[in-house]
Amino acid sequence: MRVLFVGDGPHDVGRDVESMGAPFEGVVQMLARRLCPHIAKDSPARHWKTIPLFSTKREHVVSRKLKAAALVAERTYDCAALVAVIDRDNDDARTAALRDACAQVHAPELPVVGGVAVNSIEAWTLGAPTALASALGVTPGQLTKKYQPGRVEALYQNSDEAAKRPKDLLMRLAQEFAHRPDGIQLRQEVAALTDVTELERHCPGGFAPFAAALRERLPPT
Repeated sequence: MRVLFVGDGPHDVGRDVESMGAPFEGVVQMLARRLCPHIAKDSPARHWKTIPLFSTKREHVVSRKLKAAALVAERTYDCAALVAVIDRDNDDARTAALRDACAQVHAPELPVVGGVAVNSIEAWTLGAPTALASALGVTPGQLTKKYQPGRVEALYQNSDEAAKRPKDLLMRLAQEFAHRPDGIQLRQEVAALTDVTELERHCPGGFAPFAAALRERLPPT
């Protein structure tokens, strides 16, 4: 099944297919294919900022762009489904707009799955401590002395407290334990090793409902 993935940037869904350079997968594609192995590896990706606004109606920008993405998925890339993910970023309006737009656009001829990373895509890496520890060459016990995996959805990058910023936390862990950057390669390694049951348990507000929607709406044909 060929799927159009839409997300905030390269850590989420890899390189935008319309940009220069070879495509590569982000965290969302890799986790989605662990749940639905029939998703094609050559599925394209687009970033939200490169999706045109569908109309001038007074709708949330996420809703307008999702409707445009559905047309792009079918007409431009000949995809059989659309998977769109956003960071919550402590903004409930974005979550509601994505949920409502997915319900409107979803159809038998184009299944649509919406996902919300609470509060950011880093939660889907930090919420898999067994895989992250393996990628960093430490034990899960060593890793979880530094943070609580069950609290990753409370982290927020714009927090006044540095310890509660997920990007900063992931960067510190990567540098302290493995002397490496926290870039896409590390995140891909973690996604490839992720126990999705563990991640669902640690991210009940974001990844768990996303995984359930994938299983329901993109079953093997």
